[in-house]
This record gives sequence, structure tokens and C-alpha cells, in this order.
Amino acid sequence: MLSGNYELPFGKGRSHGSDMTGLTQSLLGGWNTSAILSMRSGFPVTVVDGRGRSLQPSFASERPNRVGDGQISGANWKAGERILDLNAFQDAPLGTFGNSGVGILRGLGYYLLDVGIDKDFALGGARALTFRVEAFNVLNHANPGMPNNNFADPDTFGKITYVANAPRILEFALKLRF
Repeated sequence: MLSGNYELPFGKGRSHGSDMTGLTQSLLGGWNTSAILSMRSGFPVTVVDGRGRSLQPSFASERPNRVGDGQISGANWKAGERILDLNAFQDAPLGTFGNSGVGILRGLGYYLLDVGIDKDFALGGARALTFRVEAFNVLNHANPGMPNNNFADPDTFGKITYVANAPRILEFALKLRF
């Protein structure tokens, strides 16, 4: 995660337009910006087998046997396409637990950019009115959710069926300090 704030250099007391007055200063001077960039690689994925083939009571999820890598190389998130390889797993023999490890595969990465811009309007003395606009997911980027990890459901195994974040959201705010 990376975040930052920046005072735009326009208006009274700033490097450009320090001689601004009246309406010009009110409209153009004194703006501040901020941004938060969130990025991460894909989360670990554990393949499970929801059919209960071990025939033993267990609090843990049962897993299939791993016979291949399981990660589809270069896979991207496209509707209906798998990012996990169904053929890399097989049924564990009846009455046994599978050998597929915990967190052996990875989901897809994630990034999100939130930005804001604000300005203080002096009202005399210590009083001021702050106007702020915030845009969450300003690029309106859809991040993939986690792939279906249940080997017992071959139709959806390895496919991502949901978006992990909200679409762009704009917020406007006023704050009065006195």
C-alpha cells in the first residue's frame, strides 16, 4: 500500500499565484490532493474435495491428490476461463486423505486507486469550511475474487465467479470548523 498527500502549488502562500486575491484565490488557490494505491499479489489457494471421501469425521477440509502443478501459467481473469488446472488433481482413494498441500496455488493479483481533493475556505478567525471530493476505485477497475477451489465441482473449479471490490464510488463532503 502506498499513500500520499500533495498541496497544489497555486494560491496564497504557495509557489505560484501567491498574489491571488478574492474570487481567483477562492476558486483556484489552496487545493490539496491525496491518493491511496493498494496492490497485492494473489492470495494462497487450497484445493479441497467436498465429497467426504475419507469416510472419517474431520474438522478440516479434505483434499484431493495432486498429480500436476495446478496453476495455469499466464492465466488471466476472463469470464468462463479457469486459472486452476482441474487435471492436476485426482480423487484420493476412498477412505484416505489426499496429499494436496495447503495454500499451494495462488489467486490473481489486486490493485485499487483511491483519490481525493479538498480545499479550505476561510470564514474569518479560526472558522473555515472544507470542501472535499473523494473517488474510491477511481479507475473503476474490477478486481477478480478467489477461484472456486472445490475439486468436487468440476464445472466451476478454477473459475472466478465474482468481483472482489466495489465499482467507482464518489463522495462529496463539507466540514465546518469553528
